Amino acid sequence: MTRIAAFEMHEPLPTSEHSRLLLSIRPWIDAGSVGTLALSFLEEHWNASEIGELARPGEFYDLTRYRPMIRHRDGQRQVIVPNTTVHFAHDERGQDWITLHALEPHNRGEDYVEALVELIQRLNVREYIMVGSMYGPVPHSRPAMITGTALGDSLRERMRGFGVNSSTYEGPTTILATLADRLREGGAETASMLVQLPAYAQLDPDHHGRHGLLQKLDSIFELGLDLEALRTEGLRQYATIDESLAQNAALSNWVKELEAAYDSQAGGSEGRPAGRAEGPAEPKLSPEMEQFLHEMERRWETGGPSTD
Repeated sequence: MTRIAAFEMHEPLPTSEHSRLLLSIRPWIDAGSVGTLALSFLEEHWNASEIGELARPGEFYDLTRYRPMIRHRDGQRQVIVPNTTVHFAHDERGQDWITLHALEPHNRGEDYVEALVELIQRLNVREYIMVGSMYGPVPHSRPAMITGTALGDSLRERMRGFGVNSSTYEGPTTILATLADRLREGGAETASMLVQLPAYAQLDPDHHGRHGLLQKLDSIFELGLDLEALRTEGLRQYATIDESLAQNAALSNWVKELEAAYDSQAGGSEGRPAGRAEGPAEPKLSPEMEQFLHEMERRWETGGPSTD
């Protein structure tokens, strides 16, 4: 084992001249566990190896909020402490990937970011993509809408070409948002990709959102993934929402309102055409719909998903 800043890493460290990093953050921007699920799928697909974690997670996390968990494996009792974990993999084309499951720090946030910067630079990351999801005014009956930003010509052109809508978000964020700024100072290209999930459903896990994110990553980076089973699972899950709508006329009308707004801003039910990179216009919704969505988002933001 070797130490890199606050991380304890397995030896030998992977060597790469140009690696890409995908990062998910819990609980922030991981509605429906979409980012976590997407990274876990890729790690299994690529047969990724865990290469490190924080040496002392309690330095950054309040372990009365991220509770340790007791598991029993092969007759042995284990206490699993919540942590930030790092994996390494090669894809089928020989590209090196780092996947990083980050837990948002409660303490010493600047030191946490500094530790990530040192680790990422040591692993020769040249492209950094933060992935995740949040609740928004989108219907479940349309393809997943993905928004994001990219700083760096290569990533910007790829995201634009595959219809990732430019984000115009303003508001609260996480200390990890500063990570992209620090990495750009070191010469890396950075981007974010967030799936918009229907605020009125709030499914966890959200398999439709996972499929949408992986499908976009597959297109942008030519990963050659077989996602048909995930697509079917997502459609089956969202079909249960249709059953609920059949019993709720008011909600059914609101969903139709969201569908019209989605089609207006995305250029049709198949999503924004390639090449249109301008940010989507704010959908025009009724006051009742706006109030409903605001309440749904407030409940999630104040409660948040539980984190092992």
